[in-house]
Amino acid sequence: MSGQTNDADGIGEARDAEGARSRPQGQTTATESREVQHLQEDFGHFDLGAEAASLTAEARSSATGRSSKTLVKLPHLHLTVTAVNAGTRIEEHQNHAPVAILGLVGTFRVEAGPQTVQLGAQQIVSLGAQVPHSVEALEDCAFLLTVGWGTEAAQAAEASHQRAQLTPI
Repeated sequence: MSGQTNDADGIGEARDAEGARSRPQGQTTATESREVQHLQEDFGHFDLGAEAASLTAEARSSATGRSSKTLVKLPHLHLTVTAVNAGTRIEEHQNHAPVAILGLVGTFRVEAGPQTVQLGAQQIVSLGAQVPHSVEALEDCAFLLTVGWGTEAAQAAEASHQRAQLTPI
């Protein structure tokens, strides 16, 4: 039986009966609005302004109020641009690895326990591994999420991903 798991954006990822990805490692699944991407390249060049603008437009028509696109997915480094509509909140969660969140456009708030910071374009916050945090868009915004995976964190994330429950397509 094949199925889907829901990622943090609520977008399903195709899985086979054993829970393995149905696409090659380092490649995204194509959608109606995006072609397949090959994420494990030795050299990548990105226009973050254009990515932010495109994702902001997608987020406006998204039921979740947000849209994300992974630009780089290497064993120890992930780069993802996320756009979030004003008033949308990404509920508290934590990552297996340290992260940095760089504002690209708009303003948003990051809460991590008693710490709260408001970020705008070209401002950044860093969070250690396992630090619970949430993000709230104060206006339409986009940010670059950088995840630096150590070996143990990468293994823990992959094990967690493989344990995700399947839902029928």
